Amino acid sequence: MRTLVLAACLLVTSAFVGCSDRHKADLEFVERITGVKLPVGTEVLADHDNRETFLVLLLAIPRASSGQFLQDHRFAGQPSLEDLSVLHRFLPVQHQLPAIRQDWLGVAGRSEKNRWEFAYDPSRSCLWCVVRYPDRAGDAP
Repeated sequence: MRTLVLAACLLVTSAFVGCSDRHKADLEFVERITGVKLPVGTEVLADHDNRETFLVLLLAIPRASSGQFLQDHRFAGQPSLEDLSVLHRFLPVQHQLPAIRQDWLGVAGRSEKNRWEFAYDPSRSCLWCVVRYPDRAGDAP
């Protein structure tokens, strides 16, 4: 019985370690593709990667570094929400995009093969992010 309990504990622990490694990899991917350097202490609250065409994340940004982060990456005006308005629905219901308020800020960009958009909610210090990447045929979004 002890062996069974120990095995179950190890399995649960390894699952949590795997999740944090996956989240770290998601954050590194977002930074590499978008050029947006996320503040130290950024936490992944929810994510979904369909492994084919997009990754959507809800991130908690530390309030202490949010002002400089927003300035460094030129967040301004209302977010475009071209992709985010649809793809946020892949997150758990409690983490889906609420109604956008006037104080929200956004930034979007693209490269030859990728497209991304960010929406920042200052009241919660949360950042929604979508990165679209080429499909399996290599076609850009």
